[in-house]
Amino acid sequence: MKYFFGFSPQIGSQTRVVNRSLGDLFRCLAGEKPENWDLISPHAEFEYNNSVIRSTGKSPFGIVHRLSPRQLIDLFSLSTDYQPSDYAQAFAKHIHNF
Repeated sequence: MKYFFGFSPQIGSQTRVVNRSLGDLFRCLAGEKPENWDLISPHAEFEYNNSVIRSTGKSPFGIVHRLSPRQLIDLFSLSTDYQPSDYAQAFAKHIHNF
């Protein structure tokens, strides 16, 4: 007997988790204007594909492409005369290590 579709209760629960996450993401991004969901869809896709999955420690984009996508901040160059404060550097280091 051939099986065209495999059944696994685990797959069903994984799908529910992803759907719940995507629903939360769309609600968060849409805010007060849920009728504009189609306009935020590219942003939601980017954010979801760039978010780190706990079980793998990597983003879906990172798993597929073996690198992280460029962020908006990556497109700007900081001037060489700019020096962040010691507090800002310590805070950034703390967040990075967290």
